[in-house]
Amino acid sequence: MPKVKVTDSKGLVQEAGTGVTLSSNIRCTNGSGLKDSRKFRDEGTANAALTAMTAVELSLNTHYASRAAATAMTLPSTSVCDLGDFITVYYDTTITNGADHTFTLHADDTSFATGSYVYRVGGGVASSGYVCDGNDDNILTISGESNGDGGKGTTVHFTVVNPGANTVGVDKRWAAAAVVLNAGNGSVGKNVATAFS
Repeated sequence: MPKVKVTDSKGLVQEAGTGVTLSSNIRCTNGSGLKDSRKFRDEGTANAALTAMTAVELSLNTHYASRAAATAMTLPSTSVCDLGDFITVYYDTTITNGADHTFTLHADDTSFATGSYVYRVGGGVASSGYVCDGNDDNILTISGESNGDGGKGTTVHFTVVNPGANTVGVDKRWAAAAVVLNAGNGSVGKNVATAFS
């Protein structure tokens, strides 16, 4: 198969070699969203209904809606995942005061990827966060608190990544990016329990 190249000046061109090269900006005029793999897309572009979150092993490549009650969830083993597989949780409701949402790695996986983070965006107090060092951090907890953590708009993204040469013998890990918004007036700082452990 010849190499296919798309440029602004020449349009679609065939050359020697293989693969596809896009040298121009890509513009989608389809108003109903992109119609390709759901990987690397947020709920708005995926055009998919959110799945209700329950205390089970979460499913790959799924967008979840949160719940208020304390909930313990497990992520699938990375051994059954491809790089780029994801799970997203959108908090459309506030976590109940004193309730924890825990996201625990499968027993096959030892830690979230180095650089994974949970970050509480201020509200009425200074913002603060916690960054995973990649050593035996296998649980992410978000702890609901009145006027503190776990408010509407909190978002958690999990993505399967290659942790790089610094992690000998491990070719895939879950990376977590959690942005926690405040409940109520946001006058309470980040709960110490909202962290990796």
